[in-house]
Amino acid sequence: MIKDIDVKYIEIVGTPRTISNKMNVEIQFGQEGNLVGAQNTKIKDSDGSRIFFNSMVDALNFMDKYGYKYLDSYITSANETTTYHYILIKKREEEIVSENYE
Repeated sequence: MIKDIDVKYIEIVGTPRTISNKMNVEIQFGQEGNLVGAQNTKIKDSDGSRIFFNSMVDALNFMDKYGYKYLDSYITSANETTTYHYILIKKREEEIVSENYE
């Protein structure tokens, strides 16, 4: 579960889905077997179904709900595929508390 990931930094890696407008997004946080395509990097809902995002911003908004905020990003290209890398950092407790009062 995303809420149970106990690390300060994570990377979300997005690639466009074939024949779709949605994005494949995976999470990297130093877990074992963290090669792109490994099963333990896929984002799934509470039923275990894989979640696909409309865009990387959609993924950022999703991760914001779990206490992560955007830090930096970069893009790589290989074999005519563009890959988006977003580095996120866990929000400090005071940031989460202040958001609840806005």
